[in-house]
Amino acid sequence: MKKAVILLMLAVAIVSAQNKQRVAVLPSVGDLEPQGLILLTDKVREIATQNLPMEDFNILKQDVITKMIGEEELYRSCKEGVCIGDLAKKTNANYGARCDVIMFNNRLVLKFELYSVNEEAIFETFTDYNVNDFYGMLASLEARLPATFKKMVSVSDRALADGRDKAREQQRQEAKARQEYKPIPKSEPAKPELTPTPAVAVSQAKPVSGSTFTDSRDGKVYKKVAIGTQTWMAENLNFAAGGSKCYNNDPTNCEKYGRFYDWNTANKACPAGWHLPNDVEWKILEKSVGSKAGKKLKSATGWKKNTGTNDYGWSALPGGGGNSGGSFYDAGYGGIWWSATEYNVSRAWYRGMYYYDDYVGRYYDNKMHLYPVRCVADQ
Repeated sequence: MKKAVILLMLAVAIVSAQNKQRVAVLPSVGDLEPQGLILLTDKVREIATQNLPMEDFNILKQDVITKMIGEEELYRSCKEGVCIGDLAKKTNANYGARCDVIMFNNRLVLKFELYSVNEEAIFETFTDYNVNDFYGMLASLEARLPATFKKMVSVSDRALADGRDKAREQQRQEAKARQEYKPIPKSEPAKPELTPTPAVAVSQAKPVSGSTFTDSRDGKVYKKVAIGTQTWMAENLNFAAGGSKCYNNDPTNCEKYGRFYDWNTANKACPAGWHLPNDVEWKILEKSVGSKAGKKLKSATGWKKNTGTNDYGWSALPGGGGNSGGSFYDAGYGGIWWSATEYNVSRAWYRGMYYYDDYVGRYYDNKMHLYPVRCVADQ
């Protein structure tokens, strides 16, 4: 009897461990002395430990992470969130977190990214341009990360509830199918006729010289460009829909960056014959452009650093973003554009390009935030 109880307790412990969300806090990298980077990593792990319940989350030890990934690979610089996800996958983690310290214009900039391996997307990210020194970085992490990790707990709780609901529904459907099942008499299958499949020529997408489009609602004229199978506006939408704003509420910024919309307004803002691109349509654009899509889509001017080549005439400008309270941020440093695809009831996907790399990032954020819009033509 005693042996059976012990075996049962071991089984429960194993199942519990398997159900925990694994979190890999990767070593911090960047323009800071090694001891400072170690302390930043320790601070992230400390805040995670304080805010993630042990019964639901397993924060991997540093030596375990190093052993599973390898020291040389572990300390490589990541140019996009997917790289953090790749490293986290090697530890079988559900989340990967990392700090990156960047020296820009003789000032330290702190970037934090938390990648969801299950969603294959950035779960949370922030860039703090006002940390001033190492102690400012610690203070920034202490101020921001508790809310980030509490959001992880909330998402985990919802996912568990959804999983239980789906399991119950699947069981119900299987029971119903067993009750309704009737065997079908076997018959000799007809032999299919074999028709040779014609070869399909695959060509590299190339930019097509742009033209213009006039929005009949207000007479504004927009450049447009064809890339692969899609036709995109080659500048941000500047239609004065209700609730839309100009960056810093300055009308001259609307002429430069277009207007900023919350997600619900963005979905209705494009003119007839055009629409807000969904997540799949963004992926088609990225695939058409190829590697380092951000570099090729960025404008050759207007960025504080790391301007683009604008190979396709898409002319991405760093207009930044805003929140529902009316504050704006990141102009000159990052460009953000809504996607029509929801992440959940309160968040939606968006694309971002930033001054510190050459890629197009895939993220999600609160639908109330204010971001620019690029319209794509109906097909």
